[in-house]
Amino acid sequence: MENLDVLYGWVDDDPEPFRVIFANGSTHYEIRPKPEGCPTWLKPDDPRLLDAMGRFGYSVLDEIPIREDLTAGRECGRCPRIGPIEVHHTFPREAFGDACDDFPTLELCPECHTWTHEQLEAYGFKLVARLLRSWGRTKLADEVMDNTPKAAT
Repeated sequence: MENLDVLYGWVDDDPEPFRVIFANGSTHYEIRPKPEGCPTWLKPDDPRLLDAMGRFGYSVLDEIPIREDLTAGRECGRCPRIGPIEVHHTFPREAFGDACDDFPTLELCPECHTWTHEQLEAYGFKLVARLLRSWGRTKLADEVMDNTPKAAT
């Protein structure tokens, strides 16, 4: 069996497992300090998480300490609301896959999170329309803007 310290880059500090509970009730697992090349969030059956659990004497996932509980009592990063927050990825998971967890995130209340997505979607429509106009496709650009969500106008 390979030496896990070498395999996962653990040298000085044993990475400790933690849980983060999100506003929608989902639980994500991480280890800190994060070893080189290790994703931010680990699946419950990831050998790195299981090994860290063993090092700290945790036999089941529910024994892992909660680092953050985002279900209540948190301030939105956009408005003054305090309550459950959702994590908004600045780099979309659809485009970047699990690598999106390596980029900064915003903590937003559900209303501001929805608003942010509406703004970003609308902004995308505006960029497409601008590009079409630059290609001389004015009629098509107008059609795109006619079907753009209200947030873009």
